[in-house]
Amino acid sequence: MAVLTRRTVVRTVVTIPGIPVRSIVFFACFYAYVWKVIEPYLVYYGYGIIIEYPEFSTGWEFFKGHLNYASGLLEYGAGFLSHLFYFSWLGALIITAIAWLISIGT
Repeated sequence: MAVLTRRTVVRTVVTIPGIPVRSIVFFACFYAYVWKVIEPYLVYYGYGIIIEYPEFSTGWEFFKGHLNYASGLLEYGAGFLSHLFYFSWLGALIITAIAWLISIGT
């Protein structure tokens, strides 16, 4: 009768303090793909035609109005970030940062 033994495989992952290198490589490629292929500035030009245009103003009254409800601060920040999609590289950076934060949370 044969005795089955269990082997353990040890893998080493190269990391920069707390961040695996493969994650950095993936999100660098993700950023380049979003910037050059998807072109986020098209989202900016689609506001009002395809999707509702997010409102944003720099006035104090506009900011205070967003503090009156639960998701108001998030909506205020999203309105600010949505205007940065005018620059394709910056829109790609925003999309990549959001994707990276989601990957950390899961």
